[in-house]
Amino acid sequence: MNFIRKLFGAKSQPKTQSVSKGKQYMLSSLGIPRKGTTLEERISKQEGKMAESINLGTVQVMLNWQDFARGQPPNSPLLVALQGRAQAIARLDKIQRSEAQQMRSAVEQGSVLLVPVLALCPTLPILGPRFVIFDNPNDPFTVEDPRDFRLADVQKFISAVIDQGEGDFHLYFGADAELVASGTFSLCTNPQRVRGLPYKSSSADREDFWQLLQAASKYLKEIPVTRQNFDAAVKYYFEQTSL
Repeated sequence: MNFIRKLFGAKSQPKTQSVSKGKQYMLSSLGIPRKGTTLEERISKQEGKMAESINLGTVQVMLNWQDFARGQPPNSPLLVALQGRAQAIARLDKIQRSEAQQMRSAVEQGSVLLVPVLALCPTLPILGPRFVIFDNPNDPFTVEDPRDFRLADVQKFISAVIDQGEGDFHLYFGADAELVASGTFSLCTNPQRVRGLPYKSSSADREDFWQLLQAASKYLKEIPVTRQNFDAAVKYYFEQTSL
C-alpha cells in the first residue's frame, strides 16, 4: 500500500474543520517520543559551562546561521526553533548566479511555502518538509529532505510553525555557504489555496497540519519499537515520491 499518497496526495487532502483563531495546539499532548535535545537546550548548557569556567555570572553564545549551513548537507534544510520562532537553514550545492539572484528576490519577498508531507511509511511515520521557493512562479524550486519527527529539534520546529503559521528561512549556497538571502516562509498544506504571494497561512493550514500530526502519532503507536527504523522509512519515502 502506498502510505504516502493515502495520507497526503493531490486527490486526498485532510478534511478541514472549522477552527477558531485562538485554538491552541500542544504537540506534547500527542504522546510522541522525544529524542535528543533542542538547540536552545544545547546553547543553555554551553553557556553554563562557559560561565562556570571563566567565573562569570552570565555568558551569551552568539549564533551564526552560516556556520550551521556549512555543516549541513546540501539540499537538506536544518530545522530548529529559537525563542519560539521556527528557523529553516538550507544550503544549495549547485546553482547559477542568475538563479541565486532570482531566489534572493523570492526569499526576501517571503515567497517561500512550507508544504508539510507526513508519510506513513512501514517502519516509521516521517516528516517530509517541502520548501517551495517561487523564484520562477511557473517552475518553483523545491528543497526537501525527510526528518524524524521524534527528534527534539524537529518537534520544536513543528510546534513553532503550527503556533505561528510561519518561520524564518535562511538560504545559502556553495561549500562556503555564501548567503543568498534571509526571509520568511509560510505554512501551506494545500497549494491550491494560494491566490497570490506572499501567502499568509490560515487557521485551516494549521488545522490540516495538526490532523496530519494526529494521524502520524496514532500510526507510530501501532509500530513495535523493535520495528521502528528511520533509515528504512526514508528509503521507502523516496521510492514512493519518485513514482
